[in-house]
Amino acid sequence: MQPPYRRGHRFKTGRILRRIPNWATHYDATSARPQLDAFVPRAKDRGSLSAHLEELAPASAILRLLDDSERLSDFGLCGIDVATLLSETAGRTSVVFDPTRGELGAAHVRVTNAQRVEIQLALARIA
Repeated sequence: MQPPYRRGHRFKTGRILRRIPNWATHYDATSARPQLDAFVPRAKDRGSLSAHLEELAPASAILRLLDDSERLSDFGLCGIDVATLLSETAGRTSVVFDPTRGELGAAHVRVTNAQRVEIQLALARIA
């Protein structure tokens, strides 16, 4: 699939989907809400979170991208409205088009400044 946006494009609207594991640290089954740990970037992600544009990647396709180690536990998706995220964080984060190789690489985005706790809290609150 050819990416419909240029690398680095910053989104102001739309909806992104993020995979989260069904672990107590990442998802509260009682409240059916993702937890803060679902939005903490891995060291190799350099402060950004990975997600996909819903308009370009159906939820079922995103869940098929799980690698073998991830298939051992249940994963789900949480949806995040981009305009709400930008408003809630007063512009301290952005959603940037960052296509990657692979099946859904043309739908890949990064949520920047996700190493900041206030960004993580906003993501957990609105997801």
